[in-house]
Order: sequence, then C-alpha cells, then structure tokens
Amino acid sequence: MARPVFLAAMGLCSAVSAVHIPSPTGTYAPFVSRTYEMLAEAGVTMRPYEIPDELAVVEGAGGAHLTVRSFCTDKLRQGRLLLLDGGPSLQVLNLCFFPRLDLPLPTFSADLVTLRGGSLIAIDCQPNGRSPPPNKEADAALDAAFAHHRPRLPSGGPIPPESARFFSRRFLWSRLPAQITPTQIQELVLPAFEEYLQAYLYA
Repeated sequence: MARPVFLAAMGLCSAVSAVHIPSPTGTYAPFVSRTYEMLAEAGVTMRPYEIPDELAVVEGAGGAHLTVRSFCTDKLRQGRLLLLDGGPSLQVLNLCFFPRLDLPLPTFSADLVTLRGGSLIAIDCQPNGRSPPPNKEADAALDAAFAHHRPRLPSGGPIPPESARFFSRRFLWSRLPAQITPTQIQELVLPAFEEYLQAYLYA
C-alpha cells in the first residue's frame, strides 16, 4: 500500500480547494464534482474537518483508489465524502452531511454502490427527531424530486420495518441491473442526486 497523501489544508480555510478531491475518477466522479460545484454555488463556506492521514488517500491492490474528505460548515458539524474507484465492478460513493445538533435539519445521505451484479442507489434526507422542516420551500422541492425520480428508477425492493424508521418518506432506493453502463447510471441518478442536494443546501 502506497504512502497516503493528505491533501486537505491544515487549519481553518474557506476555500473549496482546501477540502476538494482533485481529479476524481470512476463512475461517480461527476457526483463528486457536482457536490463541490453546488456547495460553491450556494455560497457555503467549508472548513476542513481533520481526519487521520492514513484515511485521506489509500492506494490498494489491483489499482483500487480510496479517497476520503471531511469538512464542516456553519450548518454542518461534518460533511463526509468517500469515493472508491476499484475498476468497473467496484465503484462506491458515500456522501453524508450531518447537521449541527441545534438545528432542525435532516441528514443528507447518498450511498451509490456498483458491484459486479449491479448497482445499489440510496439517496435521502433522513429526519433527525420530530422537528418540522425549517424551510417549506425545500420540503416541497424534496417532494417534487421524489415524485419525479421514483418512477424513473427501478425499486430497490422492500425495506424491513426495523430499518424503514430511519428513512424519510422520500427515500430514493433503487437496484440497477449489471448491464447498465456507467454513462446510463450517471444519466439516471445524477439529476436525482442534484435535486435532493439542491433542496438540502437551501433548507
């Protein structure tokens, strides 16, 4: 395993480049690029959230490349992004935005996983307690995003009741067959990802 390279700047910095993943690769690279573009468009000031050097960038056997970035903002106690490019049959993006505990915001999460047998897509703004949405406009935008994209994506199957309580009523959950190409995944899923993230950033 190659020596990790810690690319995030130390200390507080408002520049996006301080926590940006340079030149992401793989199926979910456009999702990473759009995340940082949308954060910049929303005027979000990001500050690095320190993680151990050995977790920042890891080169694995067979050319697998794992990158982790973490940051915080005025509203988020932590934003975490994990990108794994392990070739066509191993692609993973895990993105979570954890809000400050004193704010009535949901947790934004996107788990996008491509394996040899197909792809698993999970996008949600998960509730944190029973506080009402702080922004009715953002709430309506999430309803519209779910109504638009749920019919476009095949169902991911039933969710056990013990797990369902952790998700919102707009939980976007899908299984895509193995024959769908990376380009098709991006065409199907990226618009939904953008709409959910847009609603979240302006909540």
